[in-house]
Amino acid sequence: MLNAARSRPAIWIVGLDEDAHQVVTPEHEPDLANWLPQVQQRFAGIDLDMQASRVHTDHGIVTVLQFDSSRP
Repeated sequence: MLNAARSRPAIWIVGLDEDAHQVVTPEHEPDLANWLPQVQQRFAGIDLDMQASRVHTDHGIVTVLQFDSSRP
């Protein structure tokens, strides 16, 4: 995903069902404090630069994860 972004921000939206085109409520709130270090282990010697935001929409709340892909 980061390679394909080619220096543009890569974005994940947690809580959006793309097939049904609707916001869904996850069973558990994303625990980014535990999740990010687990993902970080897959990137040898590179710190992931990620920003997380909760976005309130008319249809519910989603979590937006934006990753910096400017470093090779």
